[in-house]
Amino acid sequence: LKARFAILTNGIIYKFYSDFERPNIMDRTPFFEINLLNPKSINYSELEKFSKKEFNVEKISTTARRLKTINTVRSILNQEFSGEEPSEEFTRCIFEKIPNRGSFSSTVKKELPPIIKAAIESIINERIQISLNETLAKYEKKSEELLPPENIEEPTQEEKDAFNIIRAIASEITDPERVKMRDAKSYCAILFDDNNRRPVCRLFFNDIEKKVYSLFRYNS
Repeated sequence: LKARFAILTNGIIYKFYSDFERPNIMDRTPFFEINLLNPKSINYSELEKFSKKEFNVEKISTTARRLKTINTVRSILNQEFSGEEPSEEFTRCIFEKIPNRGSFSSTVKKELPPIIKAAIESIINERIQISLNETLAKYEKKSEELLPPENIEEPTQEEKDAFNIIRAIASEITDPERVKMRDAKSYCAILFDDNNRRPVCRLFFNDIEKKVYSLFRYNS
């Protein structure tokens, strides 16, 4: 029998191998790996391909080759940027794409590597910031949905008393003046910085059964 795939495991970490480098001899490095102690890192769509229902040798082989190439490229890039500066080979590769570059002199060899590293770090930071901004925008949209605009009303004495209690509790961690109240038809909203994107809780005092619905917590 020809085994196209092999799995090496200690019961927690599972490493998947194939014979891409030499036929019928398992490669030394796995093309796929999972850690049961870190379930969030598992690529379940790839893992599902090894299930009995989805198992297809050709499809897995195509995917496995791609994963192995990705892992190899990741390893190369990690080697390039885990140190203080990228290698001369990588530096030369970037240098060759610079317009009006001149010659790859000793001065260029010395000055260009830290510039390349700074540029790459800048790109990474920009991508992280874009991702954070997108996440924040989704959160703000969701917060707005939690607090739909309603006609503002005058709070009752009970709502004022509850608001003062909440303010007193909040004073232990922030300036109580930052905690504000807005009363609406169906509930009374307690907001941080009077911003309905930063709700603290809602008071439902209009019904017979009075409720306080906690939404979020904010650090001062």
